[in-house]
Amino acid sequence: MIDKSLIRKELINKRKKMPENLRTKYSHEITKKFFQNFVDKKVTSIMTYLPIKSEVDTYQLIEKAINNNINVYVPRTDPKNKTMKPIKITNLKTDLQLGVYNIYEPKAELSETINSKSIDKIIVPGVAFDLLGYRIGYGGGYYDKFIDNLASYSECIAVAYEFQIKDKLPRDSWDKPVDAIITEKEVRFIKV
Repeated sequence: MIDKSLIRKELINKRKKMPENLRTKYSHEITKKFFQNFVDKKVTSIMTYLPIKSEVDTYQLIEKAINNNINVYVPRTDPKNKTMKPIKITNLKTDLQLGVYNIYEPKAELSETINSKSIDKIIVPGVAFDLLGYRIGYGGGYYDKFIDNLASYSECIAVAYEFQIKDKLPRDSWDKPVDAIITEKEVRFIKV
């Protein structure tokens, strides 16, 4: 089986070569599918990543959730402990600043958090995903640790471009699968 670092390199390069208009179009399709398939009146909280390196753009998803009175949390990372803390944001224009690894994070003065076991839906980033829901991220292990501490009813949903989906990926004992994968083409519900 191919090494994770080779898969990471190949797919990040492929993502970077995507035209901006396609990225925008696909991100819009993915946002639409997320709300159609995963959001109902019972959903009160969502945690999502803020996009980097040509990932699926989650900003429109965040805006739509905020406009629908859903509490939105984004990660603040602690590189020393390799952990993330979900911090509530209410405005994309005023609540973010560049943080660790040059990734946008909630401003330091924002501190409203939520117990990870209380989050309804978690939008998970990644470089590659397989048909069993396993992912290859950037190698830091932040999301695997976070997913490990979620409530059983919390749904982890990956968003990706179709070319990021592989039949099977190499994995380690600490890797955690997601419950579903949304691409511009379809929603895949993972059967465990």
